[in-house]
Amino acid sequence: MTLRGYIAAVLAGLALFTPVAAEANTTIIAPPESGSPYQAWIEAAMVPTPELSVEIVESDRNDPAWPCEGTDYPDPVGCVVPSERRIFGEPRAINRSFVFHELGHIFDSAVLTDWDRERFSALARIPMPWWYEPSRWHQAPAEYFAESYALCAIVGPRIYFPRMTRPDDSWIKPRQHYQICTLIQRASERHRPYGAASRAKG
Repeated sequence: MTLRGYIAAVLAGLALFTPVAAEANTTIIAPPESGSPYQAWIEAAMVPTPELSVEIVESDRNDPAWPCEGTDYPDPVGCVVPSERRIFGEPRAINRSFVFHELGHIFDSAVLTDWDRERFSALARIPMPWWYEPSRWHQAPAEYFAESYALCAIVGPRIYFPRMTRPDDSWIKPRQHYQICTLIQRASERHRPYGAASRAKG
């Protein structure tokens, strides 16, 4: 089972430590007709969110402005352009884990330093370039960070299950998860924004 799959499984019924929500700094700009509680999800995040405004665009591939083609998925249902602070997604696909995954890319772009990325790669034991090989980008540390950010944001730093699958099919354990969530917290505390990457990420 993938890490994203574990988010659903954990929320569905695994025994969890119930943490206190972290400082929510992100303002969501959503379509007026949207019925999704995006801002409420942000307010309930268990790790800090980046201090900026993020627009969520409910759209699909029929929209000429859709930027999600070419992300190596045959039928991408969404992506993020960090430099524009915009998350694009098909309404059917936009759920809490999707939003926090894409917000994780924005956090990476706006908050993390190179040292943070190196530390994350060491904690996650993924000794690869942050982005590499377009055909395998979904296995890159940057993608795994976005998945980790989503899990930390939704369930907090302390979760109780034996292990979960990493992109290289090895395992990550609760202690590593806790260390990654702590890294996110500390990176936010010493945040110094710097230039965002412009490529779309799924």
